[in-house]
Amino acid sequence: MYFTLLVNTFDIFIHVIIGQPEALRIAGNIFVIVSSILVLRQPRYHLLFAASLCLYILFNAIFVVLSGIGTLGVLLIAATTLSGIGIIRLIR
Repeated sequence: MYFTLLVNTFDIFIHVIIGQPEALRIAGNIFVIVSSILVLRQPRYHLLFAASLCLYILFNAIFVVLSGIGTLGVLLIAATTLSGIGIIRLIR
């Protein structure tokens, strides 16, 4: 869970630092961050986390179709998606 928080916080930080805040990607990051914090406090929010992960994937897919993506973006999206799936499997 902490890895997922770190990756998504880093992703937002990078977008802001390089002057390219991408609304769809940042919105997806925020959904994952908020739901991760809620799951850490109360595991019963696991369905909210699963829904947030789905939105994250959807927003990033839309962004990729519209704008394309670089290698770092692919790695960050893959890390969040795979760690999120692992988290959901552990919680269930």
